[in-house]
Amino acid sequence: MAEAGSEYAAPRFALSIVIPVYNGAASIAELVGALEELSIEGGHEIVLVNDGSPDNSLEVCRSLLDKARVPITLVSLARNYGSYGRSSSRKRSSCHYNGRRLAKSA
Repeated sequence: MAEAGSEYAAPRFALSIVIPVYNGAASIAELVGALEELSIEGGHEIVLVNDGSPDNSLEVCRSLLDKARVPITLVSLARNYGSYGRSSSRKRSSCHYNGRRLAKSA
């Protein structure tokens, strides 16, 4: 619970889905399309975290923003953080999601 006088915004969505993207240019659009089809009471958002991917994942993710059917946030990290990439991606994107619950990839 937030302390009195501190800034606290109530979650805007029931669920935030955080997806680290690394070399995912060929598959991310299909995944986002499937997630957009979900019917979640209270709504959901998608947070794409480009983890310094060397392919054109960033461009593909940007193109998804233009035709999104649910709120999508794109976070682009300057470099890949190696074997800690997924957990690092989630930590670095934590200020970008607004859901009461968080779903993250393994």
